[in-house]
Amino acid sequence: MTQVLQRIALQLLPPNYWRNQFSGLKLQPKLDKTSPHQLLVDVSVIVLSDARTGIQRVVRNIYKQLLLNPPNGYQVLPIAASKSQGYQYIQSDFLENYTVLTEAKSLASTVQVKEGDIFFGLDLAARIVHSRIADLLAWKRQGVRLVFMVYDLLPVLHPDWFNPRNTYYLARWLRTIAVLADDVVCISRTVQMDLNTWTTQKWGVSCVGKTSMASHIIKLGADAVEPSKNETQGIEESLNKLSLGSGKVVLMVGTLEPRKGHEDVLNAFEILWAKGNSTQLVIAGKKGWKIDGFIDRIQNHPELNRRMYWVDSPSEIGLLGLYKRCNGLIMASKGEGFGLPLIEAALHHKPVLARNLPVFREIGLPGISFFVNDNAEALALSIEKWLSSPKGISYKKYVIPTWERAASQLLTELGLSSKMIK
Repeated sequence: MTQVLQRIALQLLPPNYWRNQFSGLKLQPKLDKTSPHQLLVDVSVIVLSDARTGIQRVVRNIYKQLLLNPPNGYQVLPIAASKSQGYQYIQSDFLENYTVLTEAKSLASTVQVKEGDIFFGLDLAARIVHSRIADLLAWKRQGVRLVFMVYDLLPVLHPDWFNPRNTYYLARWLRTIAVLADDVVCISRTVQMDLNTWTTQKWGVSCVGKTSMASHIIKLGADAVEPSKNETQGIEESLNKLSLGSGKVVLMVGTLEPRKGHEDVLNAFEILWAKGNSTQLVIAGKKGWKIDGFIDRIQNHPELNRRMYWVDSPSEIGLLGLYKRCNGLIMASKGEGFGLPLIEAALHHKPVLARNLPVFREIGLPGISFFVNDNAEALALSIEKWLSSPKGISYKKYVIPTWERAASQLLTELGLSSKMIK
């Protein structure tokens, strides 16, 4: 069957038909210690463009940990593909040198696989994976284990929050992994349940229990890094440039998009400011989609650079400075796969006020306060109460997940071992 006909057949025939074709394949043969297998980490999107938002932060940090501590018997190799070009090996230090990979021709050589290798779709390369489905199917038949990271299903569950093309591409990607995946790694139980409901209802493919598509859950992390002398100076400079006042500062971190709840929080703060409250609101994140009206509102707001600030696309150093300076974090998102800012706030021993979402409760952060009503008056009261409550929250008994722990948990869930901490 030609690749074109195969792609057509893959799209027309139900996922369970294809999964039945793979039922007899060996996926975990004994490793030959003299010839390590490959853990092929797909970084197809971040290698060309790093938006430095949630998913990209996960990809960078998990990849780094796998590279530092590869699983026993495996060599960690980053790979990338495009819609028109198959998977190629790339330089392992691509994170430090983006310029070498700005064109497809700079990719090194075509990936060669053997039985026992693992493909790990760490990056959310929804458009690319669908284009390479015939290649991945051929690898699977050669005995390559196909593993995909699942960050959330929000574009298909709440299409009104996203652009139509994002919803379309994610729906198509979900069908692709329902065909191909041996394992899926979810970043929360919430995501696992959403995925299982979607794939079961759509195609009769379950990922919970004893199924052909095994699912795993890992908890994402964050790292406490002491800034260098130059970085400390950079933090001070970025804060000075922002010209924050000496009073309380509340921070919001995340791309500006409909589901993040920025508008709800600003509505509430306007009520507090009208009452004479001097607390400053700092919104840190790049402009997203379906948000033009809100962007106009904050850019023309009378409190801009007085009691409200927008830090567009903050650098890592700039964000570190904001965490250190703020008095607390508000996480008002209406939907998340995890919620990295909660962990980052805990690293800086900052209290958190979050929307009452199951995924936020799943993280198990001690001392977190929740709000249930985003009506402006009700949320203003919740914020006021939160700001006035004692801030003696201790995270000493809470084991804050690090990126090393997250990567170690990933390998353990996949039945692999390494020298990482447990």
